[in-house]
Amino acid sequence: MGHDFSQYAPVGKAEAARMQAAEAARRVLGAPLPEAQVAPVVVVPPVAQPAPVAQPTPAPVVQPPPVAAPVFVNAAARTRRFPLDHPVLFEGRVFAEVHLRRPTSREVGQFFEELAEAIAADPGALVYFPVFADADGGLIPAAVLDIMDDDDRDPIMGAVADFLPRRLQALRGSAPPASPRAGGGDTAPTSST
Repeated sequence: MGHDFSQYAPVGKAEAARMQAAEAARRVLGAPLPEAQVAPVVVVPPVAQPAPVAQPTPAPVVQPPPVAAPVFVNAAARTRRFPLDHPVLFEGRVFAEVHLRRPTSREVGQFFEELAEAIAADPGALVYFPVFADADGGLIPAAVLDIMDDDDRDPIMGAVADFLPRRLQALRGSAPPASPRAGGGDTAPTSST
């Protein structure tokens, strides 16, 4: 008992709405209206407003606990303080003491990079071992080490070997105690006396 829909032509929504309006007008007026007099009627179904969606409360951002930097167990044995009898002023800062300290493996690697750059730029350049630190642990600039009073410098340079790792001791060889010449050779005397 089905209905045969094959006799109907497919119709779009706008066409169907116009046909419904014409059928309604024919019933009210009792007579069919000419096609031209029927105004197209567009039926727009109401658009359902979406229900307000509750915004999820953002989860609190959990910061991982700060990772503590590794430290040497016996850090005091890795450092020795030398107060200067003749402090040096450089770039607005007074250097009143030198701390000799064993460099970290990262500092040794950086030293070898700096040494290679110095050799490329000037084979006779002096590059200090990374063992001369200030009270805050930062490396002392070469300009400060160069101008240091000899009475302050001598005991410091005499103790340098105690703070050099094996890789740097191998470089030290016959070079001056502070650092090797970038080209690796010894320097000639600067005076004849």
